Amino acid sequence: MFGSKASCFGDQLLEKHNIELDYLVESFICEENDPVDKAKTGLKNKYTLGVTFNNGSKGGLTTQMAETKDLKMFLDIMDKDIDDGSMKILKQLCCFLPVRSKGQNFIKFCMGLYETTYRNQLVSKESMDKIFKYYTSSPNWFCTKVNILLGLDTNFEKKDKDTGLIYGDYIKQLKCCIGWQGKTKNFSGIVYRGAFLSPIEIYAYRFKDTFYIPSFVSTSIDINVATKSPFKGNVLIKIDISKENKFSTIIQNDQTIYPDEKECLLSCYNIYHFKNVYYDKSKDYVVMELETVSYDNTNNLKDHTIIGATHGDFPLKFLKSGSDFIKKRDLPAKELWKVVEEIIKCK
Repeated sequence: MFGSKASCFGDQLLEKHNIELDYLVESFICEENDPVDKAKTGLKNKYTLGVTFNNGSKGGLTTQMAETKDLKMFLDIMDKDIDDGSMKILKQLCCFLPVRSKGQNFIKFCMGLYETTYRNQLVSKESMDKIFKYYTSSPNWFCTKVNILLGLDTNFEKKDKDTGLIYGDYIKQLKCCIGWQGKTKNFSGIVYRGAFLSPIEIYAYRFKDTFYIPSFVSTSIDINVATKSPFKGNVLIKIDISKENKFSTIIQNDQTIYPDEKECLLSCYNIYHFKNVYYDKSKDYVVMELETVSYDNTNNLKDHTIIGATHGDFPLKFLKSGSDFIKKRDLPAKELWKVVEEIIKCK
């Protein structure tokens, strides 16, 4: 209906086999070319993780894209004016995970090279300033909507009612501007982002090891920005972009109404490597360390996947501890770390 692949294995079981699910029943990785897994699961998506719960609604999560318990409700909310209450609902509805394969709708609507004349117009200063300002400063959570759709890999052909921009066209333009060397200001070093993450999200980063993050990632070059209101969360993400910074840019004063944020914007589908996770007791947040890696050496141009990615079973020991709890984003950092420590033992 929305142009997106099914993201819930539980939904497929209910639709195809009328199987009622009373508890976590199985987790697995389905390789696209593995006939045994294909026969067992009925899934055809490459590198799809299926985990099924019955927690009051049809559920599951996938490493192919973000999970949402009710995609139609999710997108209906996004069509309205989004206030803080609506954004809280959206965050409760979804679970965003790193991926090893690019979404098929992203490939269809957001990739490809521009014709030279149009590209040169696009990366002129006036044009770039306008494109960046849409992302950094538009009202009604426009940047969040863009990133939600990137996570869900859907609705890129739809027009945003506030800006009038077609999501897929805008994503392609923003991606082009960030990566156009010589026209944007790069930064080399560590950038920071405060966030509220769930245990399962942190585990997914560690489990994937090397991965794409489908969304654009707003960070700051100033740790004090990321660790204070309104950006502080239960997790501080530290990203070392010194090895690969060509798909990132420092937002200039003409490109934002929030210059004090000292924003460094990282492009969608950058490739990251998981380095470490630990609890900083003195600051009371979990620190997750990532680094960007060479896109040219890590991205498979033919099938849009991570080169050399390995896969294994998701550990049932951890997943059986509970469904809703491991997806909660609002856990205090100390409590979150206790769960993350258990995750680490599972790998």
